[in-house]
Amino acid sequence: MAQLLENTHGVPFKVLSELSGDGFIHYQNWQNQLLDMAAHPTTLSQVQDFEGNEVAVLNCLQNLVIEGIRLRSLGHEGGLVELNQVVKTVRPDFLFRLLDDIYHAINLSKTTVNIKLLLDNVLIVWSHITHLKRYPQITRT
Repeated sequence: MAQLLENTHGVPFKVLSELSGDGFIHYQNWQNQLLDMAAHPTTLSQVQDFEGNEVAVLNCLQNLVIEGIRLRSLGHEGGLVELNQVVKTVRPDFLFRLLDDIYHAINLSKTTVNIKLLLDNVLIVWSHITHLKRYPQITRT
């Protein structure tokens, strides 16, 4: 049963236990927006819903990228059509580099860094991940 839910549910099954109340609705909304960004980069300007929730959005994106890496390594599709499209077209090393940058951004959020600006940079890369020829530098100097 757990495997069936994990393969068909929109929100990665491992994340469901962390969400309660409105958290599930917000997470699903952010997930849909993030997937829409990767499929349609012009929607990047519509990020007002992320304001004040930057770290939670980074966690959501981190889960999507992990799921994408898992799907890519297993060689099959999951329940999220947009994620399947992204995974098919993106270079695998870009997914790993983005995951590393997201992890680093989450860690930097515990410092005095401007997390909104950092999230914007991560989202710009995410929204263009399928079209990149070279992976840009985000969180490392």
